[in-house]
Amino acid sequence: MSIIYVDLIDACHMKCPTCVRGTRLLPNSSRRIPMEQFERIVEKAKHEGYENVGLYNWTEPFLNARIADYIRVVKSLGLHCEVSTTLSFRGRTALIEESLRAGLNKLIVSVSGFTQEIHQINHRGGDLAMVKANLEHISQLMAQEPIKTQILLRFLRFDHNREQEPLVADYAQWLGFAFEPLQGVGTADNPVSNYAHQESFLKRLRDYSPARLQMHDGEVCPLIMDTVAVDANGMVSLCCANPNYPALEIGPYLDLTRDEILVRRYAHPLCPSCTFPRRDATTADRKRLLHALSVRLKAPQETESPEASPEDRSDISTDLGTNGMLDDIKGRLKRWRAFG
Repeated sequence: MSIIYVDLIDACHMKCPTCVRGTRLLPNSSRRIPMEQFERIVEKAKHEGYENVGLYNWTEPFLNARIADYIRVVKSLGLHCEVSTTLSFRGRTALIEESLRAGLNKLIVSVSGFTQEIHQINHRGGDLAMVKANLEHISQLMAQEPIKTQILLRFLRFDHNREQEPLVADYAQWLGFAFEPLQGVGTADNPVSNYAHQESFLKRLRDYSPARLQMHDGEVCPLIMDTVAVDANGMVSLCCANPNYPALEIGPYLDLTRDEILVRRYAHPLCPSCTFPRRDATTADRKRLLHALSVRLKAPQETESPEASPEDRSDISTDLGTNGMLDDIKGRLKRWRAFG
């Protein structure tokens, strides 16, 4: 399911060492995305084929007191809505209830342990007792009211907490919630501030190599093809796996076409050095990329829909020009077709 992630705010109260927000490499601010801007973003996303809206990326969405109103906007357009949270706060019971009643489809709650001693190693600043109290309140509420939200308790797995994974799994079952272990990235002993600061990304850009060592013909990155991330300023970032540093901004979501966003992200010089797993390109992927490139290059097919048949596009690669850059694009398109 394709998903657009939209940060409602620009802050998180936690200080997780494995997160660029937690270490304040992404500093907190008071920025909140205006409702009118959010409505336009979601309307555009629906028009572009996104089926799912995640109200999170690098922030804690429940810090926005109007989160239920944002959920209602998503649901009014017939889209699936999900939120990821730490639930590590008190005094927001009414806000949690309102969000569930607004029609939230999925609530993901992340923990790093079953005891406070272990949980706080990664979820620094978190109070597991508050998390459990909120989870148990949600479980009781759902037993009393016809709330259909899927609750997923996500256990972030590290070397130091593996023994507590079965305890969290049993706890989720007792609550009546789904459980998902997810391998954590990094360690508390080696915080991301040591290696994921903006300068490290700038260095990767300066060291760009066209060798494409992490990319292979016939493959695409699912983060580029299936997701898009928008911050609280309405800016598209390269992908949801990388921080939304200014150096990785693609441009304003509302000002860019779907095709332009795809081309800018697909051709970004950071991607060849990224180790995120690729997947085999589908026919739909190839159609989207061919269409986006033809629009960028003002080929005669630029007004065609991405759903046009491959036969209708058979001559696109011959219309792209003969200089070095376009010859490279033409070669890549031929290789993509070979995997069809």
